[in-house]
Amino acid sequence: SNAKAYLTNGRTKDAGMGETSKSVVKKYVAELYGWEEPEASWNEKANIKRGLLFEKRARELFKKETGIEINTDIGFISETIDGINFGYSPDGYTEKDGKIDCLFEIKSYELQGFMNAMDEFAKPEMYYQMQMAMLVADCPRCYAIWYCPELDKVAYIKYTRGMQPLADLQKRNVEALEYI
Repeated sequence: SNAKAYLTNGRTKDAGMGETSKSVVKKYVAELYGWEEPEASWNEKANIKRGLLFEKRARELFKKETGIEINTDIGFISETIDGINFGYSPDGYTEKDGKIDCLFEIKSYELQGFMNAMDEFAKPEMYYQMQMAMLVADCPRCYAIWYCPELDKVAYIKYTRGMQPLADLQKRNVEALEYI
């Protein structure tokens, strides 16, 4: 979820590592020394519970529309890239030839949020999060799926892995290690 801030300094691409990217690095370095993220707010916990409650139905509708069955027994994926460890916790995956072939990020929204999510999933934040997920899992594609229980509908966007995010990541990793 911090991929855009890390890779682009929170704005469009810049010439170097700015304060936004540095703040992401500082947070993760602090975690290495035992700092823990503060407990989620009541609202954040409610959103997580809502998502878990409706994920199964979202997968069912997605399968009905696309024919793709989503596996859910995956957990947390991590990968070290250029000496820096990255991780991602997908909501599902598919496999091909014993490797992860596709990842899935599922969100659940009330009606107004569902309508707004159509804009959100097209924003750079989601693009960079999905690109980082594909890099970490070494897979070629992923879907962002959003579900609205009031409408009992899903909408989704398919992302494919690009070469530029890897180049951006490699460049930013060099800068981050120099900064650390």
